[in-house]
Amino acid sequence: MPPKTQYVDIKGKIVIASFGDRFIETYWMDEQIGTQKTVQYVSDLFTLDVQKISLQKPTTWFSNFIQNRRNRPLRYLLVEDHVTLNEKETARILRFNSKEIHVYAEVPYYFCFNGTLPKCDCFVFRHGEWITLDHLKNSEITEIFIFRSNLVENDMNQFLKHLMTGGCSQLKFLSLEVRNYFDIQELFVGIEDKVIEVTERRMYITPSNYEYTFNKSFDIRNEGGTRYSICLYCLNTLIIAVQPGDFQFG
Repeated sequence: MPPKTQYVDIKGKIVIASFGDRFIETYWMDEQIGTQKTVQYVSDLFTLDVQKISLQKPTTWFSNFIQNRRNRPLRYLLVEDHVTLNEKETARILRFNSKEIHVYAEVPYYFCFNGTLPKCDCFVFRHGEWITLDHLKNSEITEIFIFRSNLVENDMNQFLKHLMTGGCSQLKFLSLEVRNYFDIQELFVGIEDKVIEVTERRMYITPSNYEYTFNKSFDIRNEGGTRYSICLYCLNTLIIAVQPGDFQFG
């Protein structure tokens, strides 16, 4: 056996374990049994439950195992890059119950999701071509980061009007990277008289502590008095931030 390697008993199963400086690796004949026994062992040992998950492919058995163990949402779910999810795997991720969901893996270009986006505090999706206006309007998410979006000015014009009538009341921050040039003036068609241009430089810190600088932005107020600041950031990223937030002038 290699150095620092020995047999150990994990929940009634005798397996080989390798002890490194930072990690303990265990070797199982069956991946499902190994994963379940290890999670159960560590959870019982430290009297805790799974809080964060980092994975590449969300298999059915693993998703069910984690979801069935918990009465509360995960704190953090990360799907790594350098992999491509199929349709079923992508839909499975969107059914996870987690406070934060970060998906950097690729998804099929033809992927279509008829459900609603998962309710969570923070939602990050690197390949967001499939996300529609209806997904945004029906979302219950505090902070949203979408990259490579196919949404256009008319879509976001409709979304702003939705916000102004009180829709998406839980939204605090939206960052939407678009694939083509975005004319911000087209966002305000039909609501021009409600838009205030702000030329002062402002710093904004998102709920998850990302910092943005608004050199020029536009403010609107909805029927309930909530104020939104809209900024075209780096020419291809539309940002909608709720005030009062962590704004600093100058």
